[in-house]
Amino acid sequence: MSAFFVQHPKETDLALFAGGELGPFARWRIERHLETCPECKQTVADFFHLSEELSPLADIPEVDWSAMARNIEARLAVEVPEPASQAAVWPHGLGNSARPRPCPGRRRGVPTASPCGEGQLDGG
Repeated sequence: MSAFFVQHPKETDLALFAGGELGPFARWRIERHLETCPECKQTVADFFHLSEELSPLADIPEVDWSAMARNIEARLAVEVPEPASQAAVWPHGLGNSARPRPCPGRRRGVPTASPCGEGQLDGG
């Protein structure tokens, strides 16, 4: 155990060391510790080999972001016609014949227990 660590360095610090992503002082501290600690030295070697094996998976495919933005803008620019009336679109052009009707025997706005829906308000 080195004088710079009361305990072993954290595993995350060893992983960052293996990836070359530590600052100068932290890197120096871990280098000194690795001189006297075979366990941490092996852990760093394992992280180093793991990062070499995984590096091909980190390749990001080439994306033409400008073309993608133009495509999205073109789609947004297309004007969508609005329906003429609610009857024309309920549901999908079936007209008023498909519109739900109020349950017979119910009074508007009064909750009732009926086969049409227990305790529901008549909305029709």
